[in-house]
Amino acid sequence: MKFLSLAILGCSILLAIPCMATTYKHIYNNSTSPWVVQFHPEYGSVQWVNKESVPTNGPWTIPAQSSIEIKYSPSSNANEGCVVITDHTGREIQFSYEGEGSDAQRGPGDSTPRFSHDGNTGSVAVNDKADGDLTMIGPVWVQVERDGHDTWPGTSCLNS
Repeated sequence: MKFLSLAILGCSILLAIPCMATTYKHIYNNSTSPWVVQFHPEYGSVQWVNKESVPTNGPWTIPAQSSIEIKYSPSSNANEGCVVITDHTGREIQFSYEGEGSDAQRGPGDSTPRFSHDGNTGSVAVNDKADGDLTMIGPVWVQVERDGHDTWPGTSCLNS
């Protein structure tokens, strides 16, 4: 009976590990200009993989025509926060992101964050090529059409 209890406890612990799994994603800069990315997590952290002497969560300058691998490490079974993306002119746009450890649409154990947006995100495609990825496609931020008028993409997710 004690062995069975220990076996069940061990399986419960092992099954919980995927819920806290680290997620590897990418930032692709396909543009002709550098971009700066800074994460402001409420839960978890984000690291530039295989790059020494760079701060956790940024800011990181992503050179033109390059890509980097990043690592989302959850805390409290979640990745959640705000990312600030700055073009070379200094214009900043913010997107919130969230990834829970047990999402009904993605299944248990998937804490991959998704960036929130309202359609066209302009010069930076969020969740492209996959959830949690960023792809810079233009050299600077541009306004996008929404509800019949031009506006800046993104959301205001940092408390000023």
